[in-house]
Amino acid sequence: MKFSSFITQLKEHHAKELPFVAYHKPNHSKINALLDQNAEQSPVDYTQKGFVMSAFQGEDLTHFIQLENAVQLAVDYAVNDLTFKTTHASTQYSDQEALNYQNQISNCIEHIQNTEVQKIVFSRKVEITSSQDPFQAFKNLLYLYPEAFCYIWHHPKLGTWLGATPETLFHLQRNQLKTMALAGTQLDNEEKEVSWGAKEREEQALVTQAIVEGLRKHTQQVKQGPVSTKKAGKLLHLHTPISAQIELLDLPKIIHEIHPTPAVAGLPKQEAVAYLLANENYQRKYYTGFLGEVHIPQQVDVRKHRKNQEFQAVQPRIPLTDLYVNLRCMEFTGETYQLYVGGGITEASNPKLEWEETQNKLQTMLNVL
Repeated sequence: MKFSSFITQLKEHHAKELPFVAYHKPNHSKINALLDQNAEQSPVDYTQKGFVMSAFQGEDLTHFIQLENAVQLAVDYAVNDLTFKTTHASTQYSDQEALNYQNQISNCIEHIQNTEVQKIVFSRKVEITSSQDPFQAFKNLLYLYPEAFCYIWHHPKLGTWLGATPETLFHLQRNQLKTMALAGTQLDNEEKEVSWGAKEREEQALVTQAIVEGLRKHTQQVKQGPVSTKKAGKLLHLHTPISAQIELLDLPKIIHEIHPTPAVAGLPKQEAVAYLLANENYQRKYYTGFLGEVHIPQQVDVRKHRKNQEFQAVQPRIPLTDLYVNLRCMEFTGETYQLYVGGGITEASNPKLEWEETQNKLQTMLNVL
């Protein structure tokens, strides 16, 4: 199948007002799609194969495309297949908007100082007027962010979302779970030596500790790797790899345990989420929720060794679950795009710098429009 034919089929399915998702895994040359044949909303079933889209809070927005009920498409593509186009987008901000957000951050800091809360990931929504076609925006995402999980997702009752997220919720192969702690943000100035401040390192340590402790409620076989710098577009983040061996029956409990992560909600999680629901003054919907494949069989790499020749000939397909946190995303509403950005607030945060950080993060999606 040609790439142009792949996009045409997505548009035709969209015109029928049926759910679908098309997505590209980090640094892969293939785009996959599932075209749902049922327009009704379906709850997630973690014993089934399919694709899940889950909100930041609440099950009422969750939709699960079951593999057996969907048409599967896949296409290999190269950069030459992509046409990068942007349109005029209104992106002006008033001094009052900046001041309002900084006041909200000041209130966050005061709340942290006077309670047991250690961190709150506060966010905001920005409405952008743009005539950009969402399918062209998806092509732009693929062009700009090949190292991210890029997607376009649609449900006639739940909306149309696009994104290029750098953050894995977890990767599960058989009973081996791999995840990450991702926190701290700065612009990539292409310097060999990246310097991180105490605030960012403290935030990263809190995120790592919370994920590890959550996993240890269900398994003692948990390991964490060294902290490193991870690049996502023009931004840099602190990154810690974490792995664990789990029982598959515990998967729903583990998802509930680690989502939302401290990187998108705060610490302690319950208290931080309560503060966000009371003070952000807007609905995040799928922003900072999660999405991805559930138990979808895929070919796995095997080492080219004489002892493995028989194994290679079988071309094993192992069920894999790859879930991603829905960051660097936007919602297409027909006439506008809603962009979502936030940052981790601790006692050491500076309101003005937090505003500037969200402005930097916004550029990831603005580049697409």
